[in-house]
Amino acid sequence: MKALLERLHELGYADGDNMMFEYRSADGRPERLTPLAMDLVRAKPDILIAGFGTLTAQALKASTTSLPIVFTNLGDPVGAGLVASLSHPGGNVTGLTDQATELQGKRLQLLENLIPGEPVIAVLMNPDTSFTALAVRDVRAAAEAAHIRLDVLEARTADEVSVKMVAASKAGASGVLVLEDPLTFAIRLKIADLAAKLRLPAVYGYREFAGPAG
Repeated sequence: MKALLERLHELGYADGDNMMFEYRSADGRPERLTPLAMDLVRAKPDILIAGFGTLTAQALKASTTSLPIVFTNLGDPVGAGLVASLSHPGGNVTGLTDQATELQGKRLQLLENLIPGEPVIAVLMNPDTSFTALAVRDVRAAAEAAHIRLDVLEARTADEVSVKMVAASKAGASGVLVLEDPLTFAIRLKIADLAAKLRLPAVYGYREFAGPAG
């Protein structure tokens, strides 16, 4: 939002002057997204902006077929069913993608290069997030091609993340690949700290996992 507001200011727009923002946050609780999206739609804004994560954009799309929706950063909007294609999104939804699902295989290769011998890579994911379900498919394909053993850790809460990571380490995991979503990003410093304590080399999707966001 900081970058968006700065750019809008450069274009002559100012919140509270010639435009107005209405903010809603699910506070890391996906079950709140749908009622929050419906609440915003009822306010009949000129445009809806979906924050981080596929679930946010999906909640808005399910709430309206007429109001324009712009998502800020998704890993695979086509695979998630939000747009028809990158070149011709169609409908009332558009936005930015980092095509992150395609990068997961490369990140797996980077992690493999850090670990001697035959590594066992733990893949930390939230199965309730559409992006991670798509991304883990690409990770499995890359692992199969490179003959890398995977241990997929499904976690839906912060407590589950800790339990699964500790269990994976005890079971012989030699590294961890973290698939980014609102859950893992919200507890990114906790994950990075735990990986360090467990002496697990780790690869993340965003640099903020290595320290506080600037």
